[in-house]
Order: sequence, then structure tokens, then C-alpha cells
Amino acid sequence: MKNLIVIDPAKVSGVAIFNENGDLCKSLVVKPMGGKGKWYAGAEIYESQILAWDSVYRSIRTNKRVIIERGFGAMMTAVRAQGIQIGWHNCMCANYCIESPTQVNVSEWRRVIKEDQSISWPKESERCKALSVQLVEKLYSLKVTADESDAILLGRAAIRMGVAN
Repeated sequence: MKNLIVIDPAKVSGVAIFNENGDLCKSLVVKPMGGKGKWYAGAEIYESQILAWDSVYRSIRTNKRVIIERGFGAMMTAVRAQGIQIGWHNCMCANYCIESPTQVNVSEWRRVIKEDQSISWPKESERCKALSVQLVEKLYSLKVTADESDAILLGRAAIRMGVAN
């Protein structure tokens, strides 16, 4: 298996890093810091979005694979934002000579976690986020944000699905 950078893309993106053994190494959030163009990647502050994501991609030295959530929905703003995120990470991968991100649909990874943990995902978005946070706390003994928890569970599912190779 490869080292994984797992991304739940959004304005506030959850990120999970897994090593070659499939162990979760860390999770963080990449997000804008106010309106002055600075960005957070975890607790670190960067002068731009590219530098924040660069720190994430450089955190793994070799044998990398990027897994990114492919969402759903008919709202044009969501579809547009997701396209921008996918394009952004395609460029980052090209810059680091990494294969293009593997996209995993929300329903696919949730189905795998549902089977793995014998749970049912609620229909409401807020309840899904709460369940995601609870599952990560149960599985990894970590208190994380909903953005991080989705990235962590996406990574877990990707490993179980065999798309992390």
C-alpha cells in the first residue's frame, strides 16, 4: 500500500494522512485564515493556499497516493466548487509526479463504513457529521472536527476497498 493523503474537499478541507501500513498518522484541516489571503494547514499559518497545501503534500516524502471525496448534489455552486477542488489537487499531484487523485463517491465510502461498523447513516447532513465524529472517536480514540472525521473514514474505506494501492 502507498502512503495516503486523504482529502474531504471544501472551503474547510479535512485531511487525513495514513502510512504504508494503513495506520492513521495525523489529521488536520486546511482552511483560509480571515480575508487577508493567509491559510491554515493544521496549526501552521501559511502566506497562501498553495503553500498550505504544499506543506501537506510534502509531509509524505515518497510513495504517495491522493484519495479525494467526490460529492454529490445538483446545486451549481457545490458542483463548481468541487470541480475547482478536483482541478487544484490534479495540479498538485502533477507538480509532485503523483498519479491523479483517486476519487471515491460519498455513498461508496459510507457504504463500506456502514458494513465495517454495522451502522446506518442518517439522511440529515448534520447527523451524518455527528456520527462520523463519534465513529472516529470510537475507532481511533481521537476528538476531531467533522471535516477531519470524514477524511479519516474516507481513508479507512479506501484502504478496505483496495483503492489505496
